[in-house]
Amino acid sequence: MTHLFVSFSVADDARGRDFVRQLLVRLQQQGIDPWIFESPSGEIEAGASIPDSCRRQIDQSDLFVVLITDAALTSGYVRLEVEHAVSRARECQLPIVPLIATTTPVRDWPHAIQQAAAFKGSVLPSTPLDALESVVAQLCARLSIAYVPPQPGSPRLPLRQRLTGELQGCRSGSPYDVGDFTAILHKCDLAVEALGKDELARAHGLLQSILVDLDVLYGLEDSYYPRVVFGAVLMAEARAGRGSFTEVERYFAALIDERGEQLDANAFVARGHALMELNRFAEALSAYETAEPYLHNPDSALFYNILRARVLAELPMDADDIARRRSAIAPGLVARMPGDLDRWLSSLSLACAYGGDVDGALAFWRQIADATAVFPEVVVDICSQLHRQAVQTAGGGALTAARGLISSYIARRPDLAEEALVPLRHMWARVVFDRGDRRLARRQLVDLVARFPKTPVIHVDAAMFAVIDGDAATAHALCRTVTALKDASECVPAIGAREFNLALGHAFWLLGRRVEAEESFRRSGYRCSVWYESTMPAYFGTARDRPGGVQRIAALGTSR
Repeated sequence: MTHLFVSFSVADDARGRDFVRQLLVRLQQQGIDPWIFESPSGEIEAGASIPDSCRRQIDQSDLFVVLITDAALTSGYVRLEVEHAVSRARECQLPIVPLIATTTPVRDWPHAIQQAAAFKGSVLPSTPLDALESVVAQLCARLSIAYVPPQPGSPRLPLRQRLTGELQGCRSGSPYDVGDFTAILHKCDLAVEALGKDELARAHGLLQSILVDLDVLYGLEDSYYPRVVFGAVLMAEARAGRGSFTEVERYFAALIDERGEQLDANAFVARGHALMELNRFAEALSAYETAEPYLHNPDSALFYNILRARVLAELPMDADDIARRRSAIAPGLVARMPGDLDRWLSSLSLACAYGGDVDGALAFWRQIADATAVFPEVVVDICSQLHRQAVQTAGGGALTAARGLISSYIARRPDLAEEALVPLRHMWARVVFDRGDRRLARRQLVDLVARFPKTPVIHVDAAMFAVIDGDAATAHALCRTVTALKDASECVPAIGAREFNLALGHAFWLLGRRVEAEESFRRSGYRCSVWYESTMPAYFGTARDRPGGVQRIAALGTSR
């Protein structure tokens, strides 16, 4: 690895300190190992001579950089480092790059620093960070290294960038401010990486460590974005069955109450996600809608969540809102990342499908240029709403539209893994069933059950098809497979606890175990699906509201 020595002193100069911090981070991203006295890698062992250690590091470096600030001009350590670097430049042609960030006349500089300034370097603007990338590019060129422009972090989890903003102007309480800063940013990268890999215990520990560091080193008890990300870890743990969505919702509600002017859309969106998991769909909708004004640009993911909350809360679609969003469709208005426009179009297709506008749903779908930008679950949602319309209105056009949409999407997504195709093929089987081809639909489900023996929702559908065909033995065997599963964690592909309990309720109901069925429906927060009620009224009866606001199936029909 290429080694570079950075000599600096910024004292109380916040702009200079922020520049050094970011310079070190960007150099590391170029594959350069920068050495400073206070960096973690540059710690000097107890009892060792600081001057000797610095000279040794300079001797081992490929490039010497000196930031000439007012504080550096009076720093004994900077003078010592520069004197040695200048002598090495004469002896072995060590490259020196001066970065001048002072208005003090050159005649008042120490002689060694005047000598260093004679080498080719840069005069920094009054806000040094404005010249950061040009400096990084210059240093890469001097080292014959290809310059790598800054890469955006995760668009949904920009922890490093946001924390950098929160720490701007703040100084560590230890003597090693720059080292503290770079160490915390490194932990940020590791935490985001761990969360992306579902290594939740590691992410949890790293976020806790970051929060402690911010409190102890910088006195920031109320940092905002790291707490948002910590809440995201709590959410992931709850989804993995190792936490409580109630506690997650309370966590974000408290963060919203406390943060005031620091708030952005993240806390509201996260609270909305927790409320969705708690089946409090109307409250989730309110949280999502509250988040929107905090955004500078439209967000396709937030719009999709608004639609999902409205659908699950069984609230009517806001026609004026849809019309407003439709009029805003243009690449320059909604496209911030690749695929954003296509994701917007898919969400508008879902909105039309939910509102019963089959032609509108298809019109938006046909405008999608890149199907890979559209998530499979959105396609399932669109077809589910088209299917629901067909079931409720006996409209064959919606079924034809749903079948064609699924088929075209699968054909355009050869990249999808087998597990990702399961919900699509399952929905396709339901649509085909209601179009009258029961044999083809049952064959599709039999194939899915064989490939994925722990898919409770598909097992229940296959059991229902078997019942309709008079094959009670197969139906009961399929349902017993479902009731043998302990919880959602056993399911492959993975499903949530709500979907698991809903499928479990249907399995118990088909087996005639009504009390267990009712309890499973209660845990899911759902009622029996509309499709099951319309397809098998003798089994599922008609849904009605019960005390407590939880919709459950009526105990009607004859058990088998």
